[in-house]
This record gives sequence, C-alpha cells and structure tokens, in this order.
Amino acid sequence: MRIFLISIIALALSSCSSAPFSPAPWAVGEVRKSGIGTYKKLIHEESGWRVWETASTGSVTCVAVKPSKGKGWPRISDGHGIVVGGAGFYMHVNELLMEPYFGFYGSQVYRRSSVAEVEGKIVSWTNKKDTVLSWERKSINFEVRSGPYRKLYVDVRKDSGVIDFTGIKKSFSVMNKCISSTQRKA
Repeated sequence: MRIFLISIIALALSSCSSAPFSPAPWAVGEVRKSGIGTYKKLIHEESGWRVWETASTGSVTCVAVKPSKGKGWPRISDGHGIVVGGAGFYMHVNELLMEPYFGFYGSQVYRRSSVAEVEGKIVSWTNKKDTVLSWERKSINFEVRSGPYRKLYVDVRKDSGVIDFTGIKKSFSVMNKCISSTQRKA
C-alpha cells in the first residue's frame, strides 16, 4: 500500500511541472507544452490572479490562483487542478466536476485543513461559491495545514498569509468561460 501511495504522489507531482513558473514572464494567451498531450495556457491575469487552462491526455481543467502576499507562484498540475507550493487560494473546474472547487493551498500536496478569518469571524468551510465570492475587495487572513501524504499525518506543515480577494469575481467568471469553451470544442 505504501508503494502504491508513493507512486500516486510521484505521478501527481510529476505532472506539476515547474516550467510555467520559471523566471521568464508569461504573456496572456501563451501556451507552453510540458509533454505529449500536456500543456498550460495563461488565459487571464488581473489583480494578482492568474487563470490557466491546463490539459493532460484529454483532461482539461481551468484553474484560477492567487498566492498570498509575499509568496511566489505555486506549481499547477497539467489537467488535474492540483495546486501546491507556497500558500494561497485557488479554484478549479473541469468537465467532470458538478461545481467548481474553492480552497486554500499550502506548501505540501495534500491539504489537511484550512481556516480563514473574515471580519473577525472564523470560516472553516471555504468550498462554497457564495462565501468565497463575497470576499471581493476584502483582505483575508488564513492558515492551511498540508502534508506530503494523503492518509499519513507526518511532516504536516502550517502555512499562513493574507490574500486580497479583489478580482475574484472576474477570475471566477473567466474560469467558467474557460471550461465552457473547452466543452464546446469536444
């Protein structure tokens, strides 16, 4: 079982190509291939948010991400919506999800828990569209705990930060248009 878990983690991380986050700047509309049938395309950048169309062997996922203040860009998997490295917030949608996913990410691949403080109130469930979109123009403090393994609670790290959610509604809209356009192509 342990070898199986390690194989899955290695596969997921191998598709988290660091190429899109190299020092070379990306231009909106630019596509970079990272392997056969895999690519990332930057489709929108505004107010610190980036929206990506990612693909891996026929699976297209649209991802919007914003790192917390002072943190670098995370790694994003090709076509799977896995976001890891640093600390921040992301949302993703693909043709298999009934609803988009919303959440904080941390330095490790598997998120254990996250909590946000919004206007003095603690929010522990962030995978809710109305809640997250109501944060437009607000700075949110957050903490996220993540680990390198799915079921093991070793090497869990706590990352924290502040994110200005200005632009989240626009990024959400662009992300939804991204997945709609890929579904029409199919």
